Amino acid sequence: MEPKLTRFRQLWKGLPLAIGKTFVRLMALLFLIQLALAVLGIPGAITCWIEAVDVQMSGMPRYIVVLGGGGIPSASGLMRTFYAAKAGLQFPEALIIVALPTHSDPASSHIGRMSDELVLRGISADRIRMEYRAVNTYQQVANICSMLGQQASREPILVVTSPYHLRRALLCFHRQGFTNAAGAAVVEMEVDPETGRRETVTVSYSLAETGADSDADMGEALMVRYSFWLTLQDEVDIAREFVALGYYKLRGWI
Repeated sequence: MEPKLTRFRQLWKGLPLAIGKTFVRLMALLFLIQLALAVLGIPGAITCWIEAVDVQMSGMPRYIVVLGGGGIPSASGLMRTFYAAKAGLQFPEALIIVALPTHSDPASSHIGRMSDELVLRGISADRIRMEYRAVNTYQQVANICSMLGQQASREPILVVTSPYHLRRALLCFHRQGFTNAAGAAVVEMEVDPETGRRETVTVSYSLAETGADSDADMGEALMVRYSFWLTLQDEVDIAREFVALGYYKLRGWI
């Protein structure tokens, strides 16, 4: 009996070391996969799914919902506001709702500055509503749906947010029963004014077409200097979103 007990104690003492080695090996493997994806590119099926390219709405947007990101003057807040204004001018009958939390006076806070930016870009102030009490995407969507009322659950809703945030935001709307919601990623999607469907816009131009001086040429090895690092950042954003999707699923929010 004593030899078995001794072996058990030895195994027990060695368990933390074995777990540590396994963890290090797993992290090394994940790091190698991350580097490989940065070189080869993230599979399109992953990005298309998380950007909810497959989700379309029926009809022209009745409501345009802007999820505020970091507010203004953050990059995400400015980009989302820019594209929301663009959509608002494209669909002049749509009501625009800006969602961003604040504990101070909304008019003088980030959400107020986003509203001001919309007005600056041609949107009438009487078309803008604000939701500033919620502190996460689920609460923002729930409050917006309460604001609109259940009678609006079939109305077309265009959600303007960052690409990797679209799937989670739309699932929150669908969870609330607002199933005619689709998204406009702020970097590559346009809404066809005739069909209401989203289309990917490909921006392509040469340096000469821009009228820029040739000194603006970025040079060679752009993949190593820029694309590699940008893809690494995309991997972090996508990983964050998958974690968030899992958390929202466990909470029953999507």
